[in-house]
Amino acid sequence: MSVKNEYCKENDVILGKDRLTFLSGPNSNGKTTLSLTIARNQIMGQIGGYVQAGYANIGIADKIRIRVPLIGGANYDGGRLEEELKQVKAAYDESTSRSLNILDEIVGGTTFDEQTEIGYKALMKFYEKLINTLVITHNSNLIEKFKEEGIGQYLMTLLRNGQPTYKITPCISKEGHSEHVVQKVWKDL
Repeated sequence: MSVKNEYCKENDVILGKDRLTFLSGPNSNGKTTLSLTIARNQIMGQIGGYVQAGYANIGIADKIRIRVPLIGGANYDGGRLEEELKQVKAAYDESTSRSLNILDEIVGGTTFDEQTEIGYKALMKFYEKLINTLVITHNSNLIEKFKEEGIGQYLMTLLRNGQPTYKITPCISKEGHSEHVVQKVWKDL
């Protein structure tokens, strides 16, 4: 049986060589789905299960961690920034060069410039410790800081005619999709 699904796209991803991979791109274009697929494939491959790939060469990770942005913050004594930093620090402390970390944004709850600086410092720690880390981010300034130093691999999801393609390419996204989302939700905004 053949099932055609316009949202299922083949993408080639190689993690590990650069130790730090950035995935950027417009909203609703498959970044989080791709990262979760990578995590599932890592787990399934390690236990000898079915991997959703035409080909996979998977090393054994001693730890696999996925961190997503927090929503809210009323229950966090130190606020959202402190709670997110605690999570990122715990991921760093508990990881080795054989670990896989997937970080959907580094921190929020502060200014854009502070997010860039804090994210840069934290990710440099991951890089120096040789931790295999995939970072999903809209912060092209953060990625550019690493590119200036020749650190990392930069992937982005593509739009075609303003519509998501769910495909990735080596590049840094500076293109948004927010106008489409705004018009869809709140036409006169």
